[in-house]
Amino acid sequence: MEGSEIRQFGTLRLMKRTTDEQVAAFPIDEEAVAFGRDPTCSVRLYYPEISALHAKIVLQERKQAFLVVLGDAGLTIDGCPVLPSTNASLPTTVPVSNNCEIEIRKKRFIFTYPPKQLRAPLYNIDSPLKPENGGGRRKL
Repeated sequence: MEGSEIRQFGTLRLMKRTTDEQVAAFPIDEEAVAFGRDPTCSVRLYYPEISALHAKIVLQERKQAFLVVLGDAGLTIDGCPVLPSTNASLPTTVPVSNNCEIEIRKKRFIFTYPPKQLRAPLYNIDSPLKPENGGGRRKL
């Protein structure tokens, strides 16, 4: 992977179906990547069986990625078929590991996190702020 492809949240690579040859790379600079037919989607797939918003990768707390499956046709993640939830308020959500393979309508993508040695601190992990009264119980 080229250095220009490595971004803050990772990279999504489009691969050829039968080989491990990379076709395109999508550096991820935002906390969500949407797949679908809608013009607002980050990755557009122009097929009738693909929903306007078919799936999305969401980075929680700017660290861990999750794949949310929304489209009726579902998708495959690491060779396992995943279908959307029947309850729209609780969508099917799958954790995404490094080098995870996501296939949507025979289009194969590989998600990679940035290498650990190149990750910029995303947030300060210092100890939480102490309350002004020194903690413990308040006097009434």
